Amino acid sequence: MSKSLTQSSQLLSYLRKKKSGSFSDSVDFSIEVVIIVFQKNVFDFLVKENSLKRLQFDRAQFLGGILLWSTGLGAAHLIFQLEILRAQGAKKFVSFGSCGSFDPKIQPGEIFFAERALIAEGTSLHYQRTYHSFVTPILLGQAPSYAAATVVSTDAPFRETEAFRKTALDLVAPLVDMETSALYSFGEFYQIPCVAFLIVSDLISSEGWVISFLEPAFQLQIRKAAQQIFLAFQ
Repeated sequence: MSKSLTQSSQLLSYLRKKKSGSFSDSVDFSIEVVIIVFQKNVFDFLVKENSLKRLQFDRAQFLGGILLWSTGLGAAHLIFQLEILRAQGAKKFVSFGSCGSFDPKIQPGEIFFAERALIAEGTSLHYQRTYHSFVTPILLGQAPSYAAATVVSTDAPFRETEAFRKTALDLVAPLVDMETSALYSFGEFYQIPCVAFLIVSDLISSEGWVISFLEPAFQLQIRKAAQQIFLAFQ
């Protein structure tokens, strides 16, 4: 692919020069691993459970080189932030988020690592020309032993039609989220190790949408899994 006229390192340098008070000023240590969570309450739980040092902009430092980070949903938002973190020297990315299940056999609370991600969002196509991206195997040696699955990542969570669901299942992609394919495309483009873990929070079928992410049992499950993943990548 052609070289971009805009570089994250250039933006980072500019923000620091201007002392903008942005997230670029909140990290002053060498980042070995970034652990990403998408739920603010999970971030708060991990900070408290592990006595982490809070930084600005929903970030926390642990044991020098580990950065825990809570971010919003969506591929474009995630990749903008990852570009800045890459410019700051981050070497590995681990994410833990929720996903929907298109397969009624896969129920809320089940946890997977994404071995492959199908691209149904726009950000990834600026980093590669294929329609799928893959986990970085080197990180799996540290990972908890969850089952593998393929996920499809979409920009349009309220346009998950029956045709979209059937196509995903035909391609053996029973899970759906909004970020994993972009994370893996970013990792492949820059040769940065990335791995994503997903907990099923809702079930999507022709019979309707069953939402579980605010249920007390699910909240206990997501906290337990987040702690397990966090400890695995220390």
